[in-house]
Amino acid sequence: MLSTSTITVDVIMLVLVLSVFVIFLTVGFLHFLNIKRDKEKQQLENQSLRNEKAMNDKMMNYLILMKHPEQLHAPQPAINRNVNDTAVDEDKLMLLTKREIEMIKWEAHDLSAKEIADRLNISVNTVNNHFANIKAKTGIGSKAQRIQFAMKNNLV
Repeated sequence: MLSTSTITVDVIMLVLVLSVFVIFLTVGFLHFLNIKRDKEKQQLENQSLRNEKAMNDKMMNYLILMKHPEQLHAPQPAINRNVNDTAVDEDKLMLLTKREIEMIKWEAHDLSAKEIADRLNISVNTVNNHFANIKAKTGIGSKAQRIQFAMKNNLV
């Protein structure tokens, strides 16, 4: 026959086990909430960076138009906007400097390296160095790939 002290010890052990289980659940839930909060914070920061980048791009375009008003009626980009893969590659875009993005934009308007160099008062070697840097950072090497990248990322 079981004594009351054995039953009491069993009940106390059960309560302790359940308490530890509840503590683990609470800690796990709090950890989940922190991860979710951090993820939301990161998404807000990314959105803020994209908004800031978009604003910088708009300002850059405005400054280019102020310096070169003839670009207001620039020819349309050399490639059709109906690109099958419409996914924006923000990771690659974030790796590029403003000047490298500017090179891609000019090239998407079907300008050669020489024409870009003439327009920006820099050497053709400098333009080609920018294209080499773009390839090193993103793996995008050909003019067609850069123009397609520009289309996919709404750079033109």
